[in-house]
Amino acid sequence: MASLENRTGYFNVVFRFGGKKYTRSLHTDDEKEANRLLANLEQTVRDVKSGRISLPPDADIPTFLLSDGKLTTPHVSNSDSISEIQLSLRDLFESFFVSLPDDSLEESTVSLMKMHRNNLLRILGDNVFIEDIDLNTLDIYSKTRRKDKGRRKGKISANTIKKELVTLRHVLQWGKKRGKLASDIPEIREVQDPSNRTQGRAITRDVAHNRFKSVLKDSKWNVIPGWHCLRHSFISNLASHSIDQRLIDEFVGHTTEEMRRRYRHLFPDVKQEAISSVFG
Repeated sequence: MASLENRTGYFNVVFRFGGKKYTRSLHTDDEKEANRLLANLEQTVRDVKSGRISLPPDADIPTFLLSDGKLTTPHVSNSDSISEIQLSLRDLFESFFVSLPDDSLEESTVSLMKMHRNNLLRILGDNVFIEDIDLNTLDIYSKTRRKDKGRRKGKISANTIKKELVTLRHVLQWGKKRGKLASDIPEIREVQDPSNRTQGRAITRDVAHNRFKSVLKDSKWNVIPGWHCLRHSFISNLASHSIDQRLIDEFVGHTTEEMRRRYRHLFPDVKQEAISSVFG
């Protein structure tokens, strides 16, 4: 009699009453709660049909049935309800492109927006309703899109995903201005770059070492064992250019002569120049 659907992470209930089909959001992503609301709806429908509950002639049928017969008009504003005839995202995009005046956008821009549309429909679903698109929908899209392969078998960049979501928001705003969309348009959250898993937090020593070795792989510098070699090179270069030892100590934190000797390696040609400058 009634069923649940979940296209965007949030549950809708689909049911028929009086020969008409209705689809309404249950405003929950909890399957247990959605099933409870579904059971209440089915019981209310049975109560109406058996005469235990009377359906007011002016009642909004979905609102009345979903409120267990307590409300006759939507408790929320029109913008929070879903119309009986819903517009799919595909239809909204088609209307948008058809309505574009000639030369209003560069051909390359329109082509790019159509590519964005194709990715959006592929992931969100070919017949996703525009009223179902919310922050949860955008999060699901971002997470799914990050798993796609980009050019040269690389990962899809966060910037690419953000551009696709900007296109979606632009078309939704266009539809809202023309009365095709009643609900609020979700804001675009920052998309994390999948290539930077440590964004916003300190990296570990092992992560730093692995990144270092990865950069040097297949190069002539791959013999360098790790970051610590750069400390030796830094100190040796300063010493080779006659930088005052007190400054070197301040730069690197040396406090004993033993520490200074351990890191102070002069380059062979510098040693040779020193000897040549005295003995020719």
